[in-house]
Amino acid sequence: MHKLFYYQFWSICTFLSAVTHIADSSPAFCFLSRQPTTHVIQSASELADTIPSIDVYVLVDHNNVSLPSSSSSSIRYIQLNETFLIKEGFQKAGMFGSNKICSAWDKALYYFTRIATNYSFVWFAEEDVFIPTTQAFLSLHELYSPHNDFVAPELAYNIQGDTYSWYHWYLAPGTFTIPWAHGIVCIVGSSRRMLSAVDEYARWRGELTFVEFLFHTMGIQHKEMTIVTPLELNTIAYRQRIAFEQVKNRPNNLWHPVKSFFNQKKWRQNIINITLIDKNQTLSKFHILKDKVIDDIGINSTSDLNHLLSLFELVKHQFTPTERQQLRHLFVRLANDQSEEISSLLHRLADHAFKLSEAHINTTMEEDRTEKYVALENKLVENKKTILWLVKNGNGSVDEKNEIGRLRREAKQLTLNLTREIQCERRYTRCK
Repeated sequence: MHKLFYYQFWSICTFLSAVTHIADSSPAFCFLSRQPTTHVIQSASELADTIPSIDVYVLVDHNNVSLPSSSSSSIRYIQLNETFLIKEGFQKAGMFGSNKICSAWDKALYYFTRIATNYSFVWFAEEDVFIPTTQAFLSLHELYSPHNDFVAPELAYNIQGDTYSWYHWYLAPGTFTIPWAHGIVCIVGSSRRMLSAVDEYARWRGELTFVEFLFHTMGIQHKEMTIVTPLELNTIAYRQRIAFEQVKNRPNNLWHPVKSFFNQKKWRQNIINITLIDKNQTLSKFHILKDKVIDDIGINSTSDLNHLLSLFELVKHQFTPTERQQLRHLFVRLANDQSEEISSLLHRLADHAFKLSEAHINTTMEEDRTEKYVALENKLVENKKTILWLVKNGNGSVDEKNEIGRLRREAKQLTLNLTREIQCERRYTRCK
């Protein structure tokens, strides 16, 4: 019998009792779906049954659909009342695509920030993300989740606060001071620290902001958070045509969009069949060629290195995280004193073996800050402290709610003013 999590805003007490089974410091995977289609249930069941160490959820966005009467006992379902979530500040994270003020993203973030808080790392995936094999996902998870707060397909910076370089930047002013960052979020992984930051933002502002720059901007502005963009996710795109030949050449990558669930099922079985027939022959070829490259690296190694990369794309799931990191060190070491072309290929191999976290950029001005800059910054800090205290300790009176609303409007204006001051001080824009 499936585990059903359907929460009404008037029955808060059920939240606590429903999650007592969750293990401490365990990971979770959440499929974001409009309704529980057969494909989503099958994909979730396969993931849950193959990787029992990860709790698998299916979030059902539509509350007017009934959940399956029977399913894998390892799947957990989530349906949440939108009126209650909006009051709690979980709104506006995914209005694009859903045209709903409280979308599947808001619901997922609420559940994993306020309810299932024992999970150390949570993956979120839209239903048209294609995962060729469960081992492909497990390898990605084991390699990158222990070391990072956010695992994402891409990270694009907006240092100066330009609102024209990306379609959705017009939403950013007033949400964060600069710098900003964005990226596609069809599948992403978030640490507990990142999820806690999202929760704090919702309590402070009374709303979220578009999820494609919410995570990324928080990640780059937090001095201790790390973000990684693995090459296994560089086949996640907003819109593209995907053929099976591409998937066959990179079976350890995750793909988006694959909207044909028939193709997803067929391609997954084809990959399994190819693996069974191979019987580790490709892995043996990789090791033989790797040893050859080590013994005789030079200006004539271009073809061998390209072939080595092609082979590695097929077998990388057969290496442990430690072995993947060792391969990175090997390829980086071999790149020393090589030609530019050979060095570039070896560093590319190194990144495919183990991608390092993104380097932190300087997000604060430690010197030459004007009095106005410091004053605005201090006011914003005090504003946040005051709102968070009232939300936690207040009496809920009408006057208090009005004051919180006023302070939240003030927070937006202070953020706008501070952003403008940063742009002026750094000469990103002309100022008087």
